Amino acid sequence: MNIRYIREWNDGNTDNEHLAHWIEIQAFSNGINVAYNKQVSANFFPNQDVSGQSNIDICVNGDISLDNYISVSLDLQRERPALIMVDLEQVLPIDSIQIWHGYWNENRAYYTILEVSVDGKKWTRLYDYRHNKPNFESIFGTVYNLQDDLPK
Repeated sequence: MNIRYIREWNDGNTDNEHLAHWIEIQAFSNGINVAYNKQVSANFFPNQDVSGQSNIDICVNGDISLDNYISVSLDLQRERPALIMVDLEQVLPIDSIQIWHGYWNENRAYYTILEVSVDGKKWTRLYDYRHNKPNFESIFGTVYNLQDDLPK
């Protein structure tokens, strides 16, 4: 699937509906993570009171450790859900997208909606927690294989 933009909405999780997290967002084209160190934008300000969690760019730095994440207090934001977007800077054939939100608890699922776009105007929905089974986090995050039939 050809993609330039990846955006994900996050409205909390099954452990705490007031917190959204992102550890890493990766997009693979021919086995290469083309989202690495790309431009990231968001509709929120990360929590500033926790060291290392105040820079949205850390979600594309290649580090999937639990010490490397963005934390968002949803109740303090002007908009809910929290939205993060990665610009791959050019349209590329993407084989899969892999996202980590936080695998501190293997029974935690995040309330997310994942969309992709070629032009940033028309979006294709790949996953919607309101219509699909929950994605429970693990050390492997969640993988969206774009060759498979994905939910719309």
